[in-house]
Amino acid sequence: MLMRTVLVTGAGGFLGRAIVRKFATDGWRVIGVDHASITREVPCFRSLTMRLPSTELNATILSNLPELVIHAAGPSSVPASIADPAADFTNSVPVLLNVLEAVRTHAPTSRVLFLSSAAVYGNPATLPVVESSATEPISPYGNHKLMCESLLREFCSLYGLNTCAVRIFSAYGEGLRRQVFWDICRQALVSPVVRLMGTGAESRDFIHAKDVALGISVVVDRGIFDARSYNLATGEETRIDQLAALLIGAIGKSNPVEFSGEVRPGDPIRWRADIGQLTALGYVPGVPIKEGVEAYARWVGSHGA
Repeated sequence: MLMRTVLVTGAGGFLGRAIVRKFATDGWRVIGVDHASITREVPCFRSLTMRLPSTELNATILSNLPELVIHAAGPSSVPASIADPAADFTNSVPVLLNVLEAVRTHAPTSRVLFLSSAAVYGNPATLPVVESSATEPISPYGNHKLMCESLLREFCSLYGLNTCAVRIFSAYGEGLRRQVFWDICRQALVSPVVRLMGTGAESRDFIHAKDVALGISVVVDRGIFDARSYNLATGEETRIDQLAALLIGAIGKSNPVEFSGEVRPGDPIRWRADIGQLTALGYVPGVPIKEGVEAYARWVGSHGA
């Protein structure tokens, strides 16, 4: 049986690694592309070091003719996008354009799946957030993700390219050394008090990296590539003060938590996704928040903060 080929950009990144592992396990021939050398623990059939946008991508697409391209490369920080919006734009919109042009020119029957973000919704007026909810980003990061989704529609409608996006909510998992999971654990291990932004009542729909990869595989197997977007989350809302208590307890600490009362620019207040479109395709999240927190705490314990 001929192996199907998938090209994954950002294959060495946090979510890229999880996606590569899932598709390699499922029997795909994985071509991994990343700006840094990809470690041996990432099971690519072939790995390429390449900083996108690059003309080298044309030859890579032409020589491998992937059935599927998963675009996981790009910025992943709202605060960084606010500090340097030009860098966030440069590393997101032109990079996706490079990917779409390479596919359109050299492998026009390939499908392109883009990792978008719930940041496109900004502060939603009602919960849960559905895919048809208003897209009103409150950060450069969210705006640039929305621009990328517009590119997917452009290439689908004008050139017939098979595209879609997954709007990922708050992804976490072992190996993530940034964002709120890491910040809570790092502080709990080295400081008597854990100090966080906000009030603690803010909430997120946290999704483990394994479930991100699972959701993507479900979209690839059963989704429609007509430039539509799918919410990728668990459909469950967790308050930040609840998360802090779970994490601190899981690493065996009892630090008090203090909240600044100030919401960081670009951060939404509450998130919970409606995942009905994805569950209709057969997606069932496999990592409950308590189980994911415990796994993350074990990883932190073995790697140190």
